[in-house]
Amino acid sequence: MRLYKLDNTVLELKGNATKLLSGLAANSLDKPFNAFLNQHGRIVATFRQEVLSEDDILIAVPQAVVSSFISSSRPLREDQSNKDSTNGTLCLCGC
Repeated sequence: MRLYKLDNTVLELKGNATKLLSGLAANSLDKPFNAFLNQHGRIVATFRQEVLSEDDILIAVPQAVVSSFISSSRPLREDQSNKDSTNGTLCLCGC
């Protein structure tokens, strides 16, 4: 088996991760691939995903779009933390 080095960064979405991705992504969470959408519904980047639990999802994002993903998800993360104080804020943790 050959292994190939990919230019991806693995991010762990914690907190209410399914709600965060439902606001940013095009595909359902039971599929291995997904796509980030901008506010106009256009694809910004594709990524791989693995749902560990409702509150914990791993995604492999191309290195070139990591900063734009973090900045575009900030309003959703802040909105969620204001609505649900029991869950705290969503964390993005690079693996």
